Amino acid sequence: MTTGELDLLMFTHLAVTLLIVMLFRLDENEAFVALLFGVFIDIDHLFGYVDYITTYGVVGAVDAQGMLDSDVQWKSLMHNPVTVIVVAPVAIAFRYAVPLLCWVVHLTMDWAQIEILGIASPLEMLILFGSIAGIWYIRARDYRDLKGSYTLAGHVHWELDGLGDMVSRVMPGDRSDGSEPVE
Repeated sequence: MTTGELDLLMFTHLAVTLLIVMLFRLDENEAFVALLFGVFIDIDHLFGYVDYITTYGVVGAVDAQGMLDSDVQWKSLMHNPVTVIVVAPVAIAFRYAVPLLCWVVHLTMDWAQIEILGIASPLEMLILFGSIAGIWYIRARDYRDLKGSYTLAGHVHWELDGLGDMVSRVMPGDRSDGSEPVE
């Protein structure tokens, strides 16, 4: 396994979670929770990486097979099904199933990769690119509904404008519209 193969599942988790966000038309807060439980629970791998480097040195940091064969704990309790005793109450507290759904999808994808698919398998590629296609379809439908017709150039321009607007909302500094920067 290489670092690139590890990153691939991360992108698959991200694409699937973003597709869930779009399918359910989640607002910003709900999307944050979806990303937290669907993608960001993998932050625990960084702690394992630090432990691995501490134990095996910096030279070991590029030995992917060595990482797999090591006894370093790569996953936290968040990757264990027993954690449902934590995630279910969080879902109830939010009064929606987004945390539970995204967490279950994440664990299912991890399990399928380890037990069935293998790393960077063709089926994982299909899931990744299928999720990206689903995201593109939903965004294209939204663009068509807003504009009344669809052109690829118009859609790309619309997406870039939206990305620019999003970046300008979170960046400090002068605003061309006279609004105050978000602090």
